[in-house]
Order: sequence, then C-alpha cells, then structure tokens
Amino acid sequence: MIIDFKKLQNTQNIKCDICIVGAGAAGSILFDKLTDSKFNVVLLESGLVDVEDDYQELNKGEILLQGQNNKNKNEVIDYVNFRLRGLGGTTNHWGGGCSPFHEIDFLKRDWIKKSGWPIKLNDLNPYYKKANMYFELSTDVWDEKIWNDIGLQSNLLNLNEDKVKTLLRYRSGFLKKSISKAIRDWSAVNFKKYLLSSKSKNSENRIIYDATLTKLISENNKFIDYGVVKSLNGIEKKIFAKKFILCSGGYEVARILLNSGKNNGLANDNDLVGRYYLGHPNTTDFMKLICNTKEIASKLIWNFGWHKIGENQSMPHLGFKKKFQEEHYLLNTGIWFGGHEDKNHPIYIAKQLRRDLLNKNFKNINLSTKEFLSILKNIDEILLNIKRGYTNPRGVKNPVKEEVDIFYMAEQVPNKDSRIYLSKEKDMLGMNKIVLDWHLTEMDRENPLKIAKHLASTFGEANVGKIVLDDNLQEKINNFENFGDTGHPSGTTRMSDSKDDGVVNKNLKSHFVDNLYVCSSSVFPTSSYTSPTYSIGALAIRLAEHLIEI
Repeated sequence: MIIDFKKLQNTQNIKCDICIVGAGAAGSILFDKLTDSKFNVVLLESGLVDVEDDYQELNKGEILLQGQNNKNKNEVIDYVNFRLRGLGGTTNHWGGGCSPFHEIDFLKRDWIKKSGWPIKLNDLNPYYKKANMYFELSTDVWDEKIWNDIGLQSNLLNLNEDKVKTLLRYRSGFLKKSISKAIRDWSAVNFKKYLLSSKSKNSENRIIYDATLTKLISENNKFIDYGVVKSLNGIEKKIFAKKFILCSGGYEVARILLNSGKNNGLANDNDLVGRYYLGHPNTTDFMKLICNTKEIASKLIWNFGWHKIGENQSMPHLGFKKKFQEEHYLLNTGIWFGGHEDKNHPIYIAKQLRRDLLNKNFKNINLSTKEFLSILKNIDEILLNIKRGYTNPRGVKNPVKEEVDIFYMAEQVPNKDSRIYLSKEKDMLGMNKIVLDWHLTEMDRENPLKIAKHLASTFGEANVGKIVLDDNLQEKINNFENFGDTGHPSGTTRMSDSKDDGVVNKNLKSHFVDNLYVCSSSVFPTSSYTSPTYSIGALAIRLAEHLIEI
C-alpha cells in the first residue's frame, strides 16, 4: 500500500516491526524481500512518487575541498543532484552501470591504510547472482571469459596480460526489441517499479512518501525509542519500530545519525559517523592515447565500445591485474576509451545516410559527388559493417581518428579527514544541513600519474600508440581542475569487525545501537572504482535474508 503522509494527519503515530528509511535500490529490495515475511514493514521516502525540485532543496549544504572553500568545488561535486528524493531514489536518473567489486577490493592491502572488509568477495557472490533479477541482468560473467561464451576473439590489441585485463560492466535493464536492433533501445531499471507493483498480502506493510525521517530519539544512545517523521506540508509524527534500517545513501545516512541521539549523534561513540567519506576521483582530461594508425584506433574503440551480450548492453574497460597492483602499489583503477569519429570516412558517410533514410530525414541528405563515389567504391566494407550491427555483439566498427580519449576512475584511499559533519544552518524541516569536506591523500593524487606511466608502457609494447599527458598535470590534480567526484558517495558509516574501526558490523548492524541497521554505500570500507548500486543491492538481499533467519 502506497500512502501520502498527509493522509495520516488525523491518525495515531506509526508502528511497525521494521522501518526502512529511503526508497532507492536498497530500500526497494529490502521492502520487496521483507513484506512477505513475518514482519510488518514500513518504508519511508522523503520525496514524492516522482522527483520534485522542492524536495531536492533538502539536499543542499556546503562543500569544502581539502578543508578549503575551493573555487572549483561546484564543478567537482554536485551533491544536490547526485541523489534524488522520490520513489526509486537515485535510480530515477542513474546510468545503470553494474559490476561486482573485485577480489582485491575486499582485501587488506599494506599500501592502503584502513583497507579491508570484514567480508570477502565469495561471501557476497551468491547475493550478486540473486540481485540479477532486480537489476535485469542476463549473465554474471564479468571478465574476458565472456568472449569464449559469445564467440569473440579476446585481447584484439595483444596487450600484456600480466599487466592488464579486460573487464565488463553491464547496464541494468534488458534491451528492448526494435526494427533496427539499435543499441539505443534501452532504459536503466528504475526501482520505483518494484514499489508501484508491490502486492504484499499484509495490509500493514506500507510505503509512505513525503515522509522525511529527521531524527532518531534514544534516551541512552543504545536503543532507538522512536523516529521523528516530518513532511513539507507541516505534518509531524512519531514512528515506533523494533528495528530501523537506514538506506538513504552515503550523505543522508550520516546526516540522520549526526542529527539524532545525544551529544555527538547516534551510533557515533567512536566519532566515526561521517568520517572516511569516499568519492570516485575521475577525469577525462588528464591524458590521451594517440594511436599509431586510424585502423588501430578503430579496433580499440570497437573492442572497448558498446556490446550486446545476452539481453544487456555492456561496455568493456581496462583494469589492472591484482598481482600488478600489488607490485606497483596502485589503487584499483578503471580505464574507459572514447573515440572521435572520422566524418570523412565512407563508412561514416554511409551510416549517416542510412540513419537519415530510416528516420525519413530526407532534408538532411545532401551528398556530394565525391561522397557518393566513395560509398560506391567501399560498398563491400560498408555492407559488412551493416551486417556486423545485426550479428556481431561488438556492433558496427566505427571509423575514428587516431586520438582517443581516456576516462580515468579510481577508488579513493580511506582518510579520516575526508568527512561529512553538520552545519549550523538548518533546512526547511529543522535538520542541520551537512558540510562535505572531501580530502584526497598524496596517493590519490599520485595514482593518475602512475597509471599513465603503466598505460604508456602497455600500449607502447603492443605497438598501439603513445600516451600524451596534459600540461601541468600534477598542479591541476592538486587544484581539483577537471578532477571530480562522480556521484557515488560511500564510506561514512563503514563496516568493520571491531567497534573501534567502524560503525556497523558485517551484518550491517550498528556496533552501538541494538535496533539500528544501515544498508547503503555508506558501509563500504573501500569503494573500488565501479558504480556502487549493484553491490548495494547484493548487500540488501543479504541483510533481508539475515533478518528473516534470526
């Protein structure tokens, strides 16, 4: 049952067994898994059914970079729009990228302080597979093994396999059929659909929107007595639950806890709530790959461009082998490639002509005699490429120029000074806003240069091309110029075996508050370089099954 909070205006306070806070991927999965269990469940969503600007105002706060009010801060982090309030949460606008974290992400690494999870990849693998149903993924093969499965040649460029490996990231959501089988016929799964289609047999299970949990009240900071829920319409009620699960993301979970309890906040006995904020340092402007020929560039982009694998889109990328990372003290880093189409190539001209004909854009067709003759001269290659679009999972082989863009994204070193804390300024509901102070370590700033060096040797050895670095690169990194966070906030209520090192245990239960759980990217001790949503979904399924069993 989906209810507008204002319709509860004349009713008693809310009571349930489990209160889930936040209707994004984690909250949606938990609600779906728990509603047909022994529990009465209430899911609170701060926003409305759809995302509205008024509710986005609640996200506003302040940004600092390395403790400073940096002029580039709004270009570096847009944390108002990184997260959305409404059913489905940030899956209302996410890119749909899904891949599991890697074995190395869970390990204690001597060169990265505070690395290591209290669980391993093998502990999470069964739940990744179960998450495929929610994310609409048709395979769980994430590396070059997939090429054998679909009959493609791997490692087209003969890159050194002791250094690098090809990995895949699938897009959540099955491809839709179309006449042209074009790759554009796709949309990411919006988890709102699981809430709108919820058919719980228990009428006490409710999804309540326009209901912001503003604080959790605890007399002793060891057990939550109740939560305070408010709406922008001025309604306020208490919610009593045997268990509270915070699923509201890397910013908001910490904000709720710091606004709650007594003294320094709730579940914050060790002063770690809000600390160890992890972003995903990324850029497309630090380096370029200049390929030796256009043909090599086209082959590279064909290999690392969009594929159709099973019922999903996939874009392969380059990662570094575990042993190589260990030997060279690297952060786990992903590299993606983008080409610049050669618009003078007959394949490109023919592709544009075909597109205009299919879309009946006849006014756009204005071929010169030279262009027409070039199509005729290369007709066999053009027809082969059209066939590729229908039969080859790699799709068409687009002609591109020698210069190739490189997109860099890396994990961030856990750093206690990188944190969220409360501002003195309050929002419309009386909650203290947050200050995000993003701190990068020396290793975070050195890693792009180390990666560039290793890419240069890798591509040089394979006679692919050379890496060209931007001028004054280190200075630009230090000043956050074109070097930003990609909207995957993590780490602010980190998971740990010991209460001295984190906020929740391996089962996502608070070390300090008996009836508090957190299911969010905020529990990640380290954050890999890949989108967190798929891993959040796996953790949500794991937590739901744990709660049902205990």
